[in-house]
Amino acid sequence: MGKRGFLRREASPKEVLEHCLRLAREERKPWTAMARALLELIAYGLRVLLSLLPPPPGYKAIY
Repeated sequence: MGKRGFLRREASPKEVLEHCLRLAREERKPWTAMARALLELIAYGLRVLLSLLPPPPGYKAIY
């Protein structure tokens, strides 16, 4: 559960891309903003790939 008792949902790819682009346009040095946006995009991709793997032996999947 997230804050205030609401269930958290996974962001859609479009929402993630919009978030990364917003990070890249922040009022800071362009290089650090672009690097942060790229790292966020990579982290999202890894989360999606890891969600496709079966759970390790002895663990039950939570849906």
